[in-house]
Amino acid sequence: MKIVHIYPKGNSGSSAAARRLNCKLQEYGVQSLPMELDFSKRSKNYNIVKNSILILKNRLIYGRVKMKPGYPFFTSEIKWNIKEKEEIKNADIIHIHWTESFYSFENYKWILSLGKKVVWTCHDSWIFTGGCCVKEGCEKYKEGCNQCKYITGGGKKDISYWHYNKKKKLFCEQDITFIAPSEWMSCNLKNSFLKEKDICKISNIPNYNIFYRKTDAEIIKRFQDVKKDDTKINILFGADSLEHSYKGTKDVIETLQLLYQQDNDIVNKVRICILGSGWEECEVINHYEHYYLGYIDNEYDMSGAYSLADILMFPSHDDNLPYMVLESLACGTPVLAYTIGGIPEIIEHKKSGYLVNEVSAEKFSEGLKWLMENQLDHIIVAKSVRKRFDEKEIVEQHIQLYSELL
Repeated sequence: MKIVHIYPKGNSGSSAAARRLNCKLQEYGVQSLPMELDFSKRSKNYNIVKNSILILKNRLIYGRVKMKPGYPFFTSEIKWNIKEKEEIKNADIIHIHWTESFYSFENYKWILSLGKKVVWTCHDSWIFTGGCCVKEGCEKYKEGCNQCKYITGGGKKDISYWHYNKKKKLFCEQDITFIAPSEWMSCNLKNSFLKEKDICKISNIPNYNIFYRKTDAEIIKRFQDVKKDDTKINILFGADSLEHSYKGTKDVIETLQLLYQQDNDIVNKVRICILGSGWEECEVINHYEHYYLGYIDNEYDMSGAYSLADILMFPSHDDNLPYMVLESLACGTPVLAYTIGGIPEIIEHKKSGYLVNEVSAEKFSEGLKWLMENQLDHIIVAKSVRKRFDEKEIVEQHIQLYSELL
């Protein structure tokens, strides 16, 4: 069998999941090929004139809508030149990963018209909503999206209304098999207009060859500015932007503020390691010893960052099966997170991390204190996630699904 995986070029979790699956399938002797979408306007597959016309046409039909800043809402306006791609022509199975902002509905129609078997891994909620990847508890997708909270303007029949109905018509009529990486995502799919489709629960593949606890020497080699200090508890967190409220960055800031106000002894025991950018303007950080690790664009260095930490704070309000949590645990670093999405399927409460049942900075700070006072064994934490997510088993589940489709 010949499999082609379609996903965007970059370092997103969905891209990593697609690349890892493709590589593992090749190791198992499967003819598996990647087809990365380069979203650069310099790409030969990107036609600026045609795409500008398509975007203008869509906005004339649906109305000009101003998206709220910091929210992941995608309208599938980009048309890619994919009809000459040999990978697609020769494939027995087309496996679609995250393509929301890179494909137009015309692209999807063409792929689905080929008569080939199509598998779609749902890395987020976009497939069954009017355009949002992160629904943050919104239940409109069950009956029909309209007046989306992520956009302003457009009235009751805004762009989310039209896109929801286009998806419902297109995807319900086609023979697509959906993969849900988490039980949470499986439940969402079964509550959506896709409930009659074939839905398989198969997890994303970790990469235990890279994500394991690094030695002190390996950590110091990569993070020379972070002085080794066994008297300190290293707390790691980060996000791409402070604007993304669903990432819970506000909760981190408020948690650190609460600790600073309540207990100076804790503040003196802690040092903060920060991924990403935009935190320089956050005043509460200055009350703690802290280091800016910046953006890390390769897996080995990311593994070193997890290994540097004693605790990872992951305050997301909406997530499927986040790699950041999986990878941190694989490196033996316990995770503090909310009991949302697929996260409870990864973390064992008080064994490999701490699950906070209520979304609030106060409850989050209580969880952080517990992890600081009850430092979990790195080896036990790593074993916990390896037991729950076995690479061999996950690859074999994909191969079995492909075999059953052919």
